[in-house]
Amino acid sequence: MTRETFKKGVQILVLAALYFATARLSLRMDAVGGVAVAVWPPAGLSLVALFLVGRSLWPGILLGAIAANFTAGAPFWVAFGIGVGNTLEALLGASLLLRVNFRPSMERLRDVLALIFLAAILSTLVSATIGTVSSRWGGVLAPEDFFPAWGTWWLGDMTGNLVLASFLFTWSALWPIRPKPSRIVEGVVLVGVLVCVAGLAFGSWFPQITMFHERPYVIFPFMIWAALRFGPPGATATILLASTLAIWNTTGRTGPFVKDTLNQSLLSLQSFLGFLAVTALVLAAVFQERRRAESALQEKTEALERSNKELEQFAHVASHDLQEPLAKILAFGDLLKSEKISGMDEEGRQYIERMQHAAHRMRQLIEDLLQYSRISIARTPWAPVDLEKVIEEVRDDLEVKFAQTGARLEVGHLPPVHGDPPQWRQLFQNLVGNALKFRGKDQAPSILIRSEPLKNGSLKITVEDKGIGFEEKYLDRIFEPFERLHSASEYPGSGMGLAICKKIVERHGGVITAQSEPGKGTIFTITLPRFPGSVRGS
Repeated sequence: MTRETFKKGVQILVLAALYFATARLSLRMDAVGGVAVAVWPPAGLSLVALFLVGRSLWPGILLGAIAANFTAGAPFWVAFGIGVGNTLEALLGASLLLRVNFRPSMERLRDVLALIFLAAILSTLVSATIGTVSSRWGGVLAPEDFFPAWGTWWLGDMTGNLVLASFLFTWSALWPIRPKPSRIVEGVVLVGVLVCVAGLAFGSWFPQITMFHERPYVIFPFMIWAALRFGPPGATATILLASTLAIWNTTGRTGPFVKDTLNQSLLSLQSFLGFLAVTALVLAAVFQERRRAESALQEKTEALERSNKELEQFAHVASHDLQEPLAKILAFGDLLKSEKISGMDEEGRQYIERMQHAAHRMRQLIEDLLQYSRISIARTPWAPVDLEKVIEEVRDDLEVKFAQTGARLEVGHLPPVHGDPPQWRQLFQNLVGNALKFRGKDQAPSILIRSEPLKNGSLKITVEDKGIGFEEKYLDRIFEPFERLHSASEYPGSGMGLAICKKIVERHGGVITAQSEPGKGTIFTITLPRFPGSVRGS
């Protein structure tokens, strides 16, 4: 016999002994026909054993179930049939949980739902059906007891999986336990208070305190406390503790669930405990998922902050380390072209001019990229922005181009908005500058800026020009960095202007788009939400 075989044999015998002990304890209660009990923890024990250790342990369930029912007075073949049903139930439950990638920690809602529907509700139908049919054929169950026994059997196995299996699953995933001292103190307080409240609600403790007496729902706040503060392990532990106290008192014929017979009392109690367990497990899983989502969001926020810092470092490099060599290239180019250096023919001078032109273009690209990168990390405090004043400042900045092109600018009423003032100025400077640049030959630019409030409270701003326009199939391209529809020789620039506009508008929660037709001009439309802190125009 190999060591592995011996180990497996010991595990089977241990499982059989545990199943036998818990089953015999349960069968001492009021069992329908001597076989169906409303409290059946062996179901949860066997499910956890096959899932965590291995489905090869199934003989332990069969042996324990046969021994427990045979020694309780059932004929051997009836005990064998019951054992087969209990074994198949555990095998089916464990297989279904493995198939859906069930995690014993039960920190996901899908894991809780898998335990409830696949293990607690579905697989237990097997044992209840095979067990009651075997008992009826063996003459143990009377015809009138068949359906009551089936319902009792199914409810007992179901709550066994909900209460005991959930506890064993979550605490096995938590092992080894390394709690913080503060959590130990809080846990002890929770257990102490829960025991006292459960004793008052389910038992006969201090009957003069009527506020809690025979009111089982008073334990719900403590279940919520456990679920929120201690997660699934805390929820399952309090469920098991409350269930144990409730069953103890109900079998002693005290508490709110006492009926004419013990079986009726336990059925009423188990229904309550089933709903209690489902509520606590779902609440704990949902809260854990929310906590993980918040933690993931926090990690993404921190990653974004790190990215912004790296972007700032890049901006520093771009503005200093990269531009400094360019400045030297331009300076030495000027020196080479000067009359102080002889021996330079016309072709050499052209080469130098082309070199300097490329250096100037690279400098412009770096400066535009630097502007683009600084938009998201701008630290200028947001404030009310007078758009009409911004347009006047832009007109002043572009005064020379207005004079050279004979451009006409018409501005309608623009209400104040809330945002980053320098970026609003940059936005309109780029849009107006584009209108001045992309104009038809021998045609004076005409620019119209106006606004319109929308029914949903948003604000629409349009910048319309009568320039060269473009085909709308290129609409997505024009707002991308470094995208150009024309060569640099036709219309100079880096292709970053509209990308910067888009990023500024999006930073302010808005959307920018365009309508255009070749030869007929372009209309840029900016749609902005009216921020709660914005200054509304009249």
